[in-house]
Formats: sequence, C-alpha cells, structure tokens
Amino acid sequence: MIIIMKSFTKIDDVQVEKKIRSPQTGYLSLGMDMTGVRCLIVGGGRIAARKTTTLLGANASVTVLSPEISEGLSFNIESEKVRWIRSEYRAEYLDGYDFVIAATSDPALNIEIGTEARRCGKLYCVVSSGRFSQVIFPAAFKNDNLTVAVHSNGTNCRRSKAVHDRIKAYVNQLDDRPEELAMFGFDRTNLSREDFSRLKEFENTIAQNNPIQDKILVLATCRRWECYVQNGDARQSTRDILSRLENFAGTFKTSIYYKNSYAAYYHLLNICLGLDSPLTGETEIVNQIKDSVKKWIVSESSQLYKTFSSAILSAKKIRQTTGLIAERNCWALEIASLINKSLGNIKSAHILVVGNGNISRSLINKLIDAGHEVVNFSRHIEKQNSGYPIYHTDKIENFLNDTDVLVICSELTPKALVSIEHYKKTSNLLIIDIEGYGNVLGNQSGGNYFGFNEIPQIRLTADEIKTIADARLKTVEQTLVWYSSRKAIKPPCGIIRIGARQSLLSKTQIAEIRKFLKTLADHINLEEVFIDTPCDRDKRTPLPEIRDNDFFTRDIDQALLEGRIDIAVHSAKDLPQKLVPGLTVIAVMPSIASWDCLVSKNNVPLKSLPQGAIVGTSSVTRKENLTRLRPDIKAADIRGNVPDRIKQLDTGKFDALILACAGLIRLGLTDRIAEVFSEKVFPSTLGQGSLALVARNDDIELMEFLKPLDLGRSSLAR
Repeated sequence: MIIIMKSFTKIDDVQVEKKIRSPQTGYLSLGMDMTGVRCLIVGGGRIAARKTTTLLGANASVTVLSPEISEGLSFNIESEKVRWIRSEYRAEYLDGYDFVIAATSDPALNIEIGTEARRCGKLYCVVSSGRFSQVIFPAAFKNDNLTVAVHSNGTNCRRSKAVHDRIKAYVNQLDDRPEELAMFGFDRTNLSREDFSRLKEFENTIAQNNPIQDKILVLATCRRWECYVQNGDARQSTRDILSRLENFAGTFKTSIYYKNSYAAYYHLLNICLGLDSPLTGETEIVNQIKDSVKKWIVSESSQLYKTFSSAILSAKKIRQTTGLIAERNCWALEIASLINKSLGNIKSAHILVVGNGNISRSLINKLIDAGHEVVNFSRHIEKQNSGYPIYHTDKIENFLNDTDVLVICSELTPKALVSIEHYKKTSNLLIIDIEGYGNVLGNQSGGNYFGFNEIPQIRLTADEIKTIADARLKTVEQTLVWYSSRKAIKPPCGIIRIGARQSLLSKTQIAEIRKFLKTLADHINLEEVFIDTPCDRDKRTPLPEIRDNDFFTRDIDQALLEGRIDIAVHSAKDLPQKLVPGLTVIAVMPSIASWDCLVSKNNVPLKSLPQGAIVGTSSVTRKENLTRLRPDIKAADIRGNVPDRIKQLDTGKFDALILACAGLIRLGLTDRIAEVFSEKVFPSTLGQGSLALVARNDDIELMEFLKPLDLGRSSLAR
C-alpha cells in the first residue's frame, strides 16, 4: 500500500491530551512509500541512529536535531546522507517536516515533542513510550521480497522482538537455498581518477537506494573498489548491480574481476591479512574493512555480517599463529621510514599530510615523535579530535612554501591539486602518494614522487618469507573450513590415489595437498603413489637442451590415464603448455612464495660475491636476470633436486645457487637463504610456488570435489 502523507487538521489541546495519553490505542499495520518524506529526528543517541538507518533504507529525507551526536550517526552526517541541526529542541524546528520522531533521553521531553507535533498536524513517534505514538516502528526483517513486521501496539517491545525472532528463524528454515557469496571489483591502480570518482558516486547511489539491505557491502581502499553480495542468488544480484553500474557510469577501460563462493571468501581473507598488498601483511586494512562493515551492515544476524566477521577473526588467528604481526607490516611506519631515508640529514622537516584516517593519524604521531613539524589537512575538518589542528584541504596552498614533504593519504580537492602541481614545478618537493595521483603529479618536472606500489622499500628476509608462506597455507586451510561448514561435502567413494615424483620435495607437496583434502572431508580415504620420472632418471642434460615440455610430468600423467592414480600433483611451473587428451587441470593452488633467492657459502648476498663467482642455475630467465645484475659473475648449468644442488654448493662446485624460495620453505631449509630477490629486481617464473592438481576428464565426481582447491589460477597469469 502506498500512502502520500498530508498534514492533519489542527485540533484543540484537550483532544491532543486525550489522544496522547490513551493506553488503548490500536495501530493499523500497513506498508508506506517513504520516498522523499521529510523526517525530523529529535535526539542524537543510539536510538536516533537506529531510526535514521531505518528511514534512510526507505529513501526518506532525514534531518537530525540535537546538540551532540553519537558515533553511529556521524558517518551518515559526514557523508551528507543526513542533515544535522546542532541545537537544543525548540518547537519552531518542527515547521517543514511531515514526520517527527522524538528520540531524546528525556521521556517527558519526548511526550512534549509528540504533543506539539500532533498539535501542528504532523505524524509523530515517541520512542520512550510507544503507546503515546501515532506511528510506531515494528520489529521487521526482510528476506528477498518478503518483509515481516511485528509490533505490540507500543506496549511490549521485548515480546515483539521475541516473536519477530521466532518468525524470522522459521522463514529462514523455509528458504532452503543457502546464501551464497559473490563479489566483483576493480584494481584501483588500473583506474583513472575519473573512473574512481564515478565508482564512488555509484557507491553513494547504492547506499541511498539499496534494495537488498544487509546483503551488500562496498569496500573502497587505496588499492581496490569491490562490491560483495551475499543472498539466495548472489550471482544474479552482482549481475544486476553491474548492469546498474553500466547504466550509471558507462563502461570502464580496465578489466573487472569476479569471484564466487569459496574463491570470494579466500580473496576477502587475503585482504584481511594484507597478503595481496605491496606491503605484505599490512595491518591498517583491517580497520578499513571494519569501517565498511559498520557503514553497510545494520543487522549482526545477517549472513554477510557473519562472513566478514569470520574473515576478520580468522585473519587475527592466522596472524597470531604464524607471526604475521610484525610492527614493520604497517603503512604508517613504512612511509615514515621512507621520509627519514629521503630527508637524510634534515632532522626537523616541514611535512604536510592530507587525510585524517587511521593511516594518516598513525603517521602524524610517528613524525611528530621524530621531531618533524607536521600540518594536517582534510576535507572533513569537523573531525577535530586528534590533539592537533586540522585545516581544510583547500587551504593547502597557504602552507606549501618551504615544505619538504607532502603525504597524500586522502582525496585532494581540485583547488589543492592545482596548487600542488604549480608548487612542485619549481621546488624539490618530495611527494608520497597512496591515493593514485601519479598521472598528474608523478609526471611533472621538479620534485620526487613515490606512488602506492613504490613506497614499500622492505627487503624481505628468509624468516619473513617463511612467515608469509605459513600464512598463505593457513589462509587456504581456513577457506576450506569456512566452505565445508556451509555445505555438506561428500568425498568420492573408495580410495583416492595421489601421484607425484619420488623426490623429498614432491613428498612434502603431497602432504600439503593431503592436509587440504582432509580439511574438506576428514573421512576421505587417501593413498600416496610415488613415480619415477624422466627428470629423476636424467640428471645430467642441461634443461635448456631438453625439448620435451612434459619432461617433469609425462610418467605421472601416463599413470593417471592408465588409472593407476586418480590425482596427479605437479609444480604448476612444470606443467606442459598442453596436457595430453583425457586430462585436465582441475585445481591450481595459490603460490606460497613466488620469489627467487640466492643460496651461497656463508650466506653472502649477491653484491658481495667475488668477481667471477660461479652461480648455479638451470633456468635461462634466471641467467638473464643474474647477468643483468652482476655481469662479472658466471652463470653455470646445474641439475638435480634441491638437496642435490645444495650438496654441490657445499662441496665447492659452485659459489652460489639461484633457487625458488618455495622449495626451500617446504623442505625446511630457509636458513640456507642468503638473499630474497624482489619481483621487481628478479622476476620469477609463472606458477612458481604453486601446485597444480590434474585429473581425468571423465572423473566428474572427483573433479567436483576438488573445485574448492582451485584458488590460484592467477599464479599462471600476469
């Protein structure tokens, strides 16, 4: 039913008093179109925040009247969804509104507000005593297109809530479709400023007109813009949202990535852990995720709230159990370190920081402690709670003279951007930017510029890559735990035989896969089969001279075709370009460590190796990288498994080796790593550190069972 609100005829005080005080009032249950209805909420506390959220969800126009507001209201006011009149209540403020909600902490004042609203012909709700209201808010919930609302005529809210909860549980039981998780997103580093602005505008339209409340969440950070949906048909919902996005903003030049079910959860868990960040293991992202949850999800009983809470809690446990909690995994600390390194002997620099979020505040405190002079800017200057003054970003031009460093942690206003561009051309200004202004500020003459991906200057140690690898393995394991808790997983009948090479490394890889399969279905019956392969028999021929691209996989795949094994486990980098007919790669596991490293006598780093040193490697790419970094060093062919190669090093045949970090980690040999090469300096092979599972095309049951392990396809593409 749609009702258009109209003012009621004024009545005298006696009628008002009689109506207000009647405990026998009965209420008509109906649906109402609130689009554009002018609502005034008097009060700024927790109840006012709850009523605000409800009315915004119905597309009403909301104004809050209160001298102070709670944290629950501040976001909607800062994002300009709600107008705030910062004042005590006065009757004249009721003019111009259709619906008045009295939600102060003073019950007598609330009744006074309701009385005045009635006298003025307004609809009104008195929250502190429901039976005095003309309109009451029922306990309601939505399940797709079904809405259930329960009220007790304003007499017993607890009973209403109890009945509401029982009906909700019953309705959820009737809906036998499990709520699935789906997401799509954009890599912000590939988006122009204009594209990102259009996404933010679209995000605001979703927030204002959200047809699936508590089932959608947008996560926008300096690295990504992502939309998560969890309901009975999440894939269709994401398609609908994408269609709305295209109608609103047109097409984007960069590609969109999509993930569903276990892949979406795995992706979210990686973000919570900072494992997909240039600063691996960063911690600030957790607060950004929590802020998004507060913004988008009202009900803690919603599946999406539970999913994000599960990911945040799992990430916390993984950090604790693996040690991925080091202080250096912090953007603020890394930026401060870069500033101190770049300034050299300048002990007290003049530094401007744009933004007042978690990273900005942490950075400012570190810089002040280091003795620097810091000035903070923000587009939201009402946030004066940091212990230092905050200026509007438009005023940055007044502070640029003699500035040594500018740190951009939040969006610039157009005026500020013009001022910075102009100043940079004639100065030696150091700009550190995590907001993505590289196309404007990074290409101008003058100054120095560090963008988001250029800020981390950390050279990882052997212990740190071991910690990262452990965290990545735990992330896969926890994803499988989450997935198996939501769906009854039936393993294939009989014994499942897993085949791999006979090397010690292959045996550790099978143990890794075995653990994941047991996580999916503890009662699965597994058997390990180890197979002699051409690469195990021929350890002399240099790999560049071997023309067979299935040199590492041929005999194992043949055993698979003949039915002697059911799953073949390969290092993903060893997969042939094309599998033999009848076989398929059913799952690619995420890489635990894609880096290459140097193993040398006495753990000497590359720059300290003597001129003419002999470095063993069987890879053409590694030889090219090595020659580029140290032309005076000789790269020599080497064959054999990892322990064999290290033995050749220790007996004096080589001065150093180039090996994959992943193999050393899996074998427990990280203490032999002298230096870990960054991907920028020493690009690794596609699929390095990742495992691939191959099965027969016709083994449909097994292929379906293995699907949740297919979390690392991106390891095979760049």
